[in-house]
Amino acid sequence: GLNKYLRCPLAFYYEEVLRVPSSTSEAAATGLAMHTALQQYFLLMQKDKKAQFPPVEKLVGYFTSDMDRMKNLFSEQSWQQRRTLGQKVLQYYWTEQVSYWRKRSKVEFELKNVELEGIPLKGVIDKIEYLEQNTLRIVDYKTGAYDKKRVALPSEDNPIGGDYYRQLLFYKVLVEQSHLFSETVAKGLISWIEPNAKRNLVYDEMAFSKEDSTWMRQLITETYANIRQLK
Repeated sequence: GLNKYLRCPLAFYYEEVLRVPSSTSEAAATGLAMHTALQQYFLLMQKDKKAQFPPVEKLVGYFTSDMDRMKNLFSEQSWQQRRTLGQKVLQYYWTEQVSYWRKRSKVEFELKNVELEGIPLKGVIDKIEYLEQNTLRIVDYKTGAYDKKRVALPSEDNPIGGDYYRQLLFYKVLVEQSHLFSETVAKGLISWIEPNAKRNLVYDEMAFSKEDSTWMRQLITETYANIRQLK
C-alpha cells in the first residue's frame, strides 16, 4: 500500500480505499504459484525430524498443483507454457540455491495489528531467516525479469529509492514494531527466482543501518498523513 501510494495516489484511492475489483494477471498468478510452492516446501522440511530438504520433485509438485488449481485464470496455451516454464525455473532455482537455504526460518509470516505512532501496519513476509549474532534477514522472492532500478538505494535523482528497497525496509520496521522478535533485523535480500539472460540467478542483499530505519519511519509517517488529508 505504501509503494502503491508513492507510485500513484489516485490508483491507491481506487484500489485500496474504494476497493474497485480487478482481475489477476497470468504473470501474477504464476508468481503466486511459485511463492506458494516455496512456502509449502519449507514447511515440509521443517516437519521432518532431521530437518532435511525434500527432493526437488516435491517443490515442482506443489507448483504444478497450484497451477492446475488456477487453470481458469489462463488461456489454454498460456497455461501450458507457463506451467512448463515454471517447472524448469524452480528445478534450476532449487539446484543452485538449496545448499544455501537456512533451515531455521519462518515462511509466509503474516504480521498485522502492528502500530507505529498510531499508524496501522501489516504485511506478509516471504521468509525471515535466523542468522548469527542474534540477527535476522528478511527474504523476498521475485519473479519476472531482473530490474536493477527496483532495488536502487535513494539518490539525488530518486530520493525514495526503488520499490523493492522500500519493501524490505518497510518489513524491517514492521518486524521491529511487532515486538515479537528479540533479534535485530540486520539484512534484507531480494532473491530473483528466474535466471537472467545469461542463465545466472541474481540476488540483491543489503545491510540495514539505524539511519535506514529512521528514514523509513519518517516516510511512513509522512505518507500516512497525506492519505489522511486525502491528498
